[in-house]
Amino acid sequence: DGDGIRELPTGEKLEIIWDLYEHDLYTPVSEMVVSTAKEVGINLVLNQKEQTLHVENMYAGNFQMSTYDFFSAVEPFLQLNDWIPIETVAGSPFWHNNASVEMFSPEYEEFVDLMKEGADSPTDKRIELGKEANKIMAENIFKIHIGFGERPYIFSNRIGNVPLNGSRLWELGGTVPTFRPEQFYIKYPKN
Repeated sequence: DGDGIRELPTGEKLEIIWDLYEHDLYTPVSEMVVSTAKEVGINLVLNQKEQTLHVENMYAGNFQMSTYDFFSAVEPFLQLNDWIPIETVAGSPFWHNNASVEMFSPEYEEFVDLMKEGADSPTDKRIELGKEANKIMAENIFKIHIGFGERPYIFSNRIGNVPLNGSRLWELGGTVPTFRPEQFYIKYPKN
């Protein structure tokens, strides 16, 4: 109708309510994402609230789209309930707690199978399955983290490879070596 917001086949506006808790990091980042999404006709409505209430709603599945802090095990196979439905963890994963009833795509179903198999596999097989799962995640993006922040580092002439700036990725497998930009080595041996 000319207002710049896309319409769904039902005629409704393409509007998504985005829940997040009030935070100095997430507020400016989310406002940037909202303005970028609006440029392509998606109206994101920010619903900021106190952290405890936000977390309760998130784990109960009361959201359309949600942002939380960077958290999780650094080895995705050690905390499967963050990624796939687990019978012993009700409402997992929290970002798609209906996944155990209805997978939303064949790609996600394949991803789930790979993750389940990888959790009980020997190391070599786990690496192979993790690479396949990574590829599916990269091509389909079931879950995404967006964030920016500063982290202080102490510089000395004995610490090597310390970057002035760095990126930090917390997607599937992104926090384990060799992908951790925050790991440094000591330049000279101790005397």
